[in-house]
Amino acid sequence: MLSVKLKQASLLLAGGLFASHCGNPSAGESSEKMSTPEGKPNIVIFFTDDNAFWYWGFGGGPDLSPNIDQLAADGMEFTQFYASSSVCTPSRFNLHTGRYAGRCQHSTFVEDFPDDEMYAITWNTYMDPEKEVTLGEILQDAGYYTGFVGKWHLSPTSVRQNFSFNADDDPADPLVDKELKRLQDTLVNTVKRSGFDYAASITGYNNDWHPVEAVNVHNLEWYARGAVDFIESASQKDQPFFLIVNITTHHGPCHQEGLKADIGLTQAGYIPGLEGVMPERSSVFTRIEEKGYPVDFKTTGTVWTDDLVDAVLDKLESSGFEENTAVTFTTDHNRFDGKTTNYQGGVHIPMIMRYPGVLPAGKRFNERMIMTDLMPTFLEMCNVSLPVDHQIDGRSMWKAINGDEYDVDRTLYFEFGYSRGILIENWKLITFRLPEEQLNMMKSGEVEAAFSNKGSVGYEPPYARYPHYFEPDQLYYLEHDPGEQKNLAGKEEYEAKLQEMKQALDDILSTFDHPYPVYDIDPFYYSIEYEKFVKSAVNSSNMEELYWYREECY
Repeated sequence: MLSVKLKQASLLLAGGLFASHCGNPSAGESSEKMSTPEGKPNIVIFFTDDNAFWYWGFGGGPDLSPNIDQLAADGMEFTQFYASSSVCTPSRFNLHTGRYAGRCQHSTFVEDFPDDEMYAITWNTYMDPEKEVTLGEILQDAGYYTGFVGKWHLSPTSVRQNFSFNADDDPADPLVDKELKRLQDTLVNTVKRSGFDYAASITGYNNDWHPVEAVNVHNLEWYARGAVDFIESASQKDQPFFLIVNITTHHGPCHQEGLKADIGLTQAGYIPGLEGVMPERSSVFTRIEEKGYPVDFKTTGTVWTDDLVDAVLDKLESSGFEENTAVTFTTDHNRFDGKTTNYQGGVHIPMIMRYPGVLPAGKRFNERMIMTDLMPTFLEMCNVSLPVDHQIDGRSMWKAINGDEYDVDRTLYFEFGYSRGILIENWKLITFRLPEEQLNMMKSGEVEAAFSNKGSVGYEPPYARYPHYFEPDQLYYLEHDPGEQKNLAGKEEYEAKLQEMKQALDDILSTFDHPYPVYDIDPFYYSIEYEKFVKSAVNSSNMEELYWYREECY
């Protein structure tokens, strides 16, 4: 399958779909490999959901994550790691493909956004196993045993159409249990088609998406069991392995409800034998109280996640894999106040990596990396080449991580909704453009509300956090304005810098088939009428109506 897709990618390349992405090395270009322990290293990635630095002790948070903090102490902390798109689906697309979400080839994305239209990035960049070349596939082709556990969120929702569920179904009902297991089999097979030999404990989307309300709870023991079983299986094989453990914390719903639920209750039906894989659930509350912290969504999510990480690390150690396994801990994007935006509060994310005997313990890596860099970095770490003629957007940072001088100027690229952004040194440019059709509807008075067409913006929390959210050009100097509160665009003394940054953004956007008007700004953005739409959007956002905000499940 991989060879067939690479042939298709070659044809697309010849047809002009892919370009030389932002000065990246040519695909297939040979490079000197870093020395590694004998044989190829194993890789384990803990990929959490909606996480901020301050949830973890190593990031300045409460002293409730001793195992993750020890992982940071024994490894390397990446202080300048970024997501390219600050919601679940496109960020996962970035990780698995090494490509920007706007290059998605899934039929739903292509149909929604023809080549002559500006595209909007939302939860819509699905993985097409027939068209995308993934990290799992490349490692699989290189002899790795590959595994996937936990949240997928890379396929369209079709559960209500293809399965017989009702909101009040009882998972203890044998017929309901059978249907839940049938859905799980479908999800497992979907994941396996994207380069995984093993897939288990799969949550298709978020833990509040399922039509059976009773199973809309987190179950981290279920994920831990899937990961531990994979490592046990890997110990019986004579090949290196790659495992990604996709943890649903700290996304909603409230962790406290999941901790109080039946441990055997999962979205795959009732699963016996989950007791003992992690500490007792009731001890999560006890340990938080003993430390003197409030028992809430944030603290329970931190402790529960830390227990899962500990269970997997213990299994690596007891199986003899600890020394030759590179363990990475990161997340898909930052928390609620920047989620769905290109601001630092959405795209700047925590990451740590431990690789005994290769990476020095306790060191901080301060060079910038972005999610699309993980694929080529892991490939070089494993002495595996990117397939010839396959273009990606990321670049390997493995030499820099190992201490080689890093002399390449990075331009980090961000995209969500109809907004695009770049980060160069301490300068951040964010642009906001709406499709002409939507602008015309606003101009003519055909709509009372705006910013709702195909996900042009995200959701309410950022409206209050970022005062320039709806402005077409935004320029920030992060050294003096890390919270991105002072828009320097439009100020005469920064005009040259603004134009320089817009040119750099336009250079990147020129590699996409879809148009994006970096320089063409409709005067309507500066009109009183547009300002009224902006004020209406900000004033109408009632956060108390959102249960996850009201209950602090964010």
